[in-house]
Amino acid sequence: MIKKYLYLLVFLSLALFVGGFAALVLTLNSTDAAARTRAPISLGVDETISIKCPGGKLAIADPQAATLVIKCVAPPTPTPAPATATPKPATATPVPPTATPAPTTATPPPTTPTPTPKPGGPELSMAMGLWNPNPKFDVCYNADGSVNAEATAGIKDFHDSFNVIGPDGKLYPTWHPPTAVEPKTGAVCRFGHEHGRDPSTAPNWNDIKAFFAFNGNVARSGIPFGYVSEQMDVWSQANGNTLPMRHEDHVGHKIEWEVNVKVEMANPANATVKIPTGVTCTYLAKVHQGTSTHDAFENNLHEVVYFSKCSDGQDLKLVKMAKFGKAGEFLRLCDPEGDRKTVIPTGFLYSNPAYPGTAQDGARNIIDRSCIERNFLVPEGKWSVNTYEAWPGSMNITGKTGQELVRGVDLLFDVENSMRYYQPGKTHPEMGATAAKYTDAGFTMDLCYETLANGNRSRGGACDIATNYGTIKGISWDDSRSAFKGTHRGVYFKPGDVKNSAGPALWYTDPFGENAQTTPFPGSIKQYVIQRDINYGQKYGGGVAFTDPTLIDRDYENSTVHAPN
Repeated sequence: MIKKYLYLLVFLSLALFVGGFAALVLTLNSTDAAARTRAPISLGVDETISIKCPGGKLAIADPQAATLVIKCVAPPTPTPAPATATPKPATATPVPPTATPAPTTATPPPTTPTPTPKPGGPELSMAMGLWNPNPKFDVCYNADGSVNAEATAGIKDFHDSFNVIGPDGKLYPTWHPPTAVEPKTGAVCRFGHEHGRDPSTAPNWNDIKAFFAFNGNVARSGIPFGYVSEQMDVWSQANGNTLPMRHEDHVGHKIEWEVNVKVEMANPANATVKIPTGVTCTYLAKVHQGTSTHDAFENNLHEVVYFSKCSDGQDLKLVKMAKFGKAGEFLRLCDPEGDRKTVIPTGFLYSNPAYPGTAQDGARNIIDRSCIERNFLVPEGKWSVNTYEAWPGSMNITGKTGQELVRGVDLLFDVENSMRYYQPGKTHPEMGATAAKYTDAGFTMDLCYETLANGNRSRGGACDIATNYGTIKGISWDDSRSAFKGTHRGVYFKPGDVKNSAGPALWYTDPFGENAQTTPFPGSIKQYVIQRDINYGQKYGGGVAFTDPTLIDRDYENSTVHAPN
């Protein structure tokens, strides 16, 4: 990382490692054009070298190259510092000139960092540092469209600066825009992924921050991505459980919220007729719904945050590891019966049978190869379907004796343009070190170029738009031009019934929203439940009608976003 100082500590993670030592070649360009190249300097691992550039600024040419070239240049005109320490998104993203080649030879850093406490700062959670830039696309640009090498070299640190302190005092990643202005250089950096709707613009944002604040530090609070996973580790260790660590990737965390949503009832005898209640609610949900890797084929536990505040006084703040069906299997989205009950067993290569969850806890409805060949690669005269996924799950909260404190918070999260589908036995050796995460996953964008032996192929819709009816060749699955980036999502919101008039507002549950107690315990999660009894079915439907969920549907398409997202 380059600092605004006269001295530069070149950390050897940027250099080429040979035989356990780092070889650093320094090319010094003098003003008389007599370039001098010194012999390679061999340093021990973790050693540093200090380079002085009085009155100027050190610049790195092509930080992705094996040979690191450092030059002392005249300092640029200073960029005014932003008014706030929180980086703000750019109002416009400059498009780089087509003549600017994107680096393609750099190897991304390892995907599993070891969190360590920062000197004088909070301890890092396991969720910190999980994202690594794709050097082909995740780049920082100057206003004229040229690559800013300094900002690009530090893009991971800039990305990780969007963080909050969680309720446990640890540092967690949080929401950020897909592009943002790096404050030191003024360059616009592209992170290549998005997290949905900005929660800081929600009307109940201060309430949300107060709920997650550590020791009342609201200024450093927000929605901590991966907080429940961290508590699950603590809870498992404290209870002698053998549950393996469950730390989800960074890009899959998605936020959605909406205000003044009408609450309506429906009768099973005629579900098309809506019964108005006069109640409106403001909702916010954060779900981890990864549709890039193979993770959801086996893993049923996914982190969900749910806030609802309604005009009739209903007020819930619920956080847990939601159970979307059973581990080791999912339900085929397009089974012939149309009821989405066909179980696709996937096993436990990267999951565990000890993960709790049953078919009654929800589901993960996912497309597999048979769905693709039946409904996506189609004959002339038919249109390809969306690569759709639907994940229904519950945010219900129960007490130590199984009593229902909150019930009926039955949400559904869906995706219209999933990046992958289930294809047993599919491997991706071309992806190198990350290939294992994509085993059994077919990439949806590849289908735009596939034709079956009978002539069936994709027809209409996303593929035709992305490829301009087949004229644009070679769009890879992780290209920002892909039609399948997991950006088009929906949440079916509904309020929950509450039975808590005799209980406290604050409860502490295990990571799965169960065994609620009035005092915290190792690995417990705080839940807020209004001290009232509310039953919408009884009040507005005579015990027969049910609360009809309301769909909030948005597409977070951005020209800089690419898979994995």
